[in-house]
Amino acid sequence: MTNALEVLLVTPTLRVGGNERQIVNLAKVLSEKNIGVTVCCLVDEGPLAIEARSYGVDVITTGRRGRFDPGQIGRVSQIIVSKGILIVHSFRFGANLWGRLAGIIKRVPVLIASKRNVFTPQTFLQRRLDHLLMRYTDIMSVNAQAVKDYLVSYEHWSPEKICVIHNGIDYRVFQDPQMSNSQSVANIRSEWKLSSHGPVVLQMCRFSPQKKIETFLEAVKLVNQKIPSVSYVLAGTAKIAEEQAYDQIVRKKINSLGLENVVSLVGEVSAKRALSVADMVVQTSSREGLPNVILEAMAAGKPVIATDAGGTRECVADEKTGFIVSIGDSEAVAHRMMELLKDTDKRKKFGQRAQELVKTQFSLDKLGSETKQMYFRALASSKR
Repeated sequence: MTNALEVLLVTPTLRVGGNERQIVNLAKVLSEKNIGVTVCCLVDEGPLAIEARSYGVDVITTGRRGRFDPGQIGRVSQIIVSKGILIVHSFRFGANLWGRLAGIIKRVPVLIASKRNVFTPQTFLQRRLDHLLMRYTDIMSVNAQAVKDYLVSYEHWSPEKICVIHNGIDYRVFQDPQMSNSQSVANIRSEWKLSSHGPVVLQMCRFSPQKKIETFLEAVKLVNQKIPSVSYVLAGTAKIAEEQAYDQIVRKKINSLGLENVVSLVGEVSAKRALSVADMVVQTSSREGLPNVILEAMAAGKPVIATDAGGTRECVADEKTGFIVSIGDSEAVAHRMMELLKDTDKRKKFGQRAQELVKTQFSLDKLGSETKQMYFRALASSKR
């Protein structure tokens, strides 16, 4: 069957990460809706490229040649021509830059860029380029109303050009009966040196300064003094230099708080594996777009305690599916952790409501339908 529409998703990479996970999710669901999808990786592929190809999505790597590589314009242009691309949809600054420039040169009918976080650090030149390219951009796609509000208030972008489409996940993945298999859970507890019984509190994130892991650790210290039977898991890894430096800060913090035998550092693990042993999930970021980890926790029926960062409030229903606390307030995090640790029924009710919310508001089908509608609206009004 010939696709009526060919779309190019441009990204630096398909390494494991929240942004990259959403690109693969989007590619999958668009393909299911008879839209031709090609993913262009400007730097390298990464593990998620294998998954994308399993959905019949073509993944092409152009390969960056140096830190600043204008040659990307020509390489992306070749893909546009060879694939008959009608929409270029890009993610992150570098992809937004080269993808849009190639699209302008090749007169692609629709150019869509993306912003997926609030207060994203940018140089003066990057901000100027973003503003200049917005003249040629049909839509700025964002994953939370909070991101739109930030762009309008702080970057002074036109709200008419900004389209909010929340992240979507395949919630069925996190309702696999194997996740509650007692032997499987026991094996993971043993592997991670957790107690064989008692509740488990999970924080899962990149080791990036914006994740404010110190807030979580300070809360753990407070809770451990009153409820010592709890196990704590910190899952994630550091890949780039900034994250590796922060990893050392986190480890020093663990030592200074005397939590070496309390918090288990398990590295990068699958969300399914981590969530299978968790009784609740904590997220203590200082800035976010719409966190995948929170959606995955909710899909697995886990209550969430999260800081009021970015679009977090758009997915966590405070005092219904979890708790929202102020950024940096470790005492509030500890208070809410103890409230849930002492009340099994509340944990269960919050988790059940969370599952229903993800099914109705953050499904892959909703992501695909809303994105498809955005594409066809943009094509209908295109003047190129």
